[in-house]
Amino acid sequence: MRLRHSRWAELGIAPADVAPSAIAAAYRRRFGVSPQVDPAHRTARVYSLRELQQSLAELRAAPQG
Repeated sequence: MRLRHSRWAELGIAPADVAPSAIAAAYRRRFGVSPQVDPAHRTARVYSLRELQQSLAELRAAPQG
């Protein structure tokens, strides 16, 4: 199942205060490609639970600038 960040946040799995663009950037660093596009909303990205968790871990590990 792939959901947008906002839906994962509604479910209490993703932090609501993290920008979707930050998660997408962390995903690109982690996996080397851009996240999948939501077919219903072409500007939104969708993540599996595993991808989201790994992206959030990458985001936490990234140096704060």
